[in-house]
Amino acid sequence: MMPGRKTKFFIEAIFHVLFWIAVYYAFQTLIIATFKMEVRDNGHSSGYSGRSRLPYCWVTFGALILLFYGNIFLLYSKAMRTKIKLVGVAIVSAFAVVVFMLNYEVIRKLVAAQEIRDRRQATSSKGVVVRSQRKFSQLTIHPGPQPDSSREQVVESQELVVPPPPAPPGFSPEDWNTAQPIVVAIFLAIVAVSTAYFFIKEWLRNDLMRSRAEAERLGMELRFLRSQVNPHFFFNTLNNLFSMAKRKGNEDLADSILKLSGIMRYMLYEGDTDFVPLHREIAYLEDSIALHKLRFADGEVSVSFRHPGPAETVGIQVASMLFVPFLENAFKHGVAIGYQSSIMMSIAVDSRRLLFTCENTDHSRIKKLEDEGKGIGLENIRRRLELLYPGRYELQTARENERFKVNLQIELA
Repeated sequence: MMPGRKTKFFIEAIFHVLFWIAVYYAFQTLIIATFKMEVRDNGHSSGYSGRSRLPYCWVTFGALILLFYGNIFLLYSKAMRTKIKLVGVAIVSAFAVVVFMLNYEVIRKLVAAQEIRDRRQATSSKGVVVRSQRKFSQLTIHPGPQPDSSREQVVESQELVVPPPPAPPGFSPEDWNTAQPIVVAIFLAIVAVSTAYFFIKEWLRNDLMRSRAEAERLGMELRFLRSQVNPHFFFNTLNNLFSMAKRKGNEDLADSILKLSGIMRYMLYEGDTDFVPLHREIAYLEDSIALHKLRFADGEVSVSFRHPGPAETVGIQVASMLFVPFLENAFKHGVAIGYQSSIMMSIAVDSRRLLFTCENTDHSRIKKLEDEGKGIGLENIRRRLELLYPGRYELQTARENERFKVNLQIELA
């Protein structure tokens, strides 16, 4: 059984926590300054040696977190959308350099300030005063014979100033400068890990979307195969109906049959291709609008479709049947029998960008739809856009003032 979304999120969060714990302790272990001391006192010398750790690891730790998540959540996705890849690489590199320099300057100033405080404290501290007493015997000679010689104990007091035991030196700015190759290696490692993490997740996400799209496509083909009739028989029948309508002088019926024939031919023979010329997609939309309007009384629905002419769309290709779900959504949920309805749709091409808009009357309240804001097939369209135009599209839908609006912008290759 595949793990649920919450389970996968929990497992991923645990891995993130463990990863950053390992990074923190690895950094603390690597950034260590060694020192040697020699203390001389009255001709005697003593040697001391040891290690001093960087006292501000949390600053670098925060910088590494900022670098990692800034890359995977913001910069890499923006870099992939840039037309010139070198610009994207430059943006990512500049961000890493800025974070590194900020980390260097902040810690350098903190270490320097700490060193000044330590020196002031060492200078202001006084030696320990120890009072020692030295006893010695002094012979006192008196004139004349004495039966005994007396010795008098004389005590001489003396004060000695004993310095405090030496304290190990702290982490100095020189130590920080010396440690920069290690810091650079750690930053480069985080950049490499964030790059691998982002692109592996992106590959897995795209692979999952491709699998879903392929499964949906196979399902649609299966449903189509179950319901389709022989294409030759179908088109021959339409041609016969078209001829009959022409002989009887029913031009409207003949024109509708001709449009239906064109739509079916487009769906059967060009619907399987990924990209088609834009002018053919526009023609398909025009025929679909005409056939949809046949279901409603005159004046019940007004449809406006603005688009560039064939000369303006030369060489421009778009995904086949990309805009049809928006049109079907507008007619199904934006038109109600007995009510005035309107649909406004447009396609514009400017500087290698395509802008598609569709706006229709919102009758969801009348039809008592439940959460129909996304409309028919919009989730499938989002997945198709992600596969065909990764990082090069922006789809927005909104409902306001009793109208439903769709705005799709695509950067053409």
